[in-house]
Amino acid sequence: SSLGMGGKPLRVVTYTTGTGTFTPLVSNSLCRVTLLGGGGGGGRPSSGGTFAAGGGGGGAAATFWLQVSGATAYAVGAAGAGATSNGTPGSAGSTTTFGNLGAPGGDGGVASQTAGAGGAMPSGAIGASGGSAGNGGNGAAGTAGQLAGGVSGGAAGGAVVATKGGGGGGGSSMYGAGGAGGDGHATVSVNASNGTGFGSGGGGAGMAATTTGNGGDGTAGYILIEEFGA
Repeated sequence: SSLGMGGKPLRVVTYTTGTGTFTPLVSNSLCRVTLLGGGGGGGRPSSGGTFAAGGGGGGAAATFWLQVSGATAYAVGAAGAGATSNGTPGSAGSTTTFGNLGAPGGDGGVASQTAGAGGAMPSGAIGASGGSAGNGGNGAAGTAGQLAGGVSGGAAGGAVVATKGGGGGGGSSMYGAGGAGGDGHATVSVNASNGTGFGSGGGGAGMAATTTGNGGDGTAGYILIEEFGA
């Protein structure tokens, strides 16, 4: 195979959305398959309190070496949506799959302070778990999202007034940075930022006295297939 002649793959295939079928060039082709789960969405707090919302977690990245015998189904994990109603969590990112292999997405951020956890790396794989998101602040700034694979998480939302906390930052993935948390505000807080790249979490919304902002959206997962032949 070309793996034994310098390591250059015969072809590289990527998928960034949807579902379908991958067919190797030859039966039992040796492939290096990297899967990344979708990032979770940030939460949105109820107005009038002190607790801001947590950000969404980043998706796990997992790389597998395997021989692909024939046509194999795949699905790219969908992004988790940021919360748009008062007092609701963001939705979780979906698992990215290739055949019977998978990389989980990040959890959604909770409306009252709690951050979404990053997706856990599956056993038997090489890669990194998704970065956990930051917690929303209780009358203070939120905390920043955690890094994954050297990519920094989203920045925390600052507290604009002492009793209105800032949202937590979104968790990162190996392929994307989490969104920043929204600032708290005396009256109307701004929306948190969306994640960027692939598999990152959205920021959590800050607290406000009358109207809170929306949680940031996560980003979809990713599939990279490097095929080396039989």
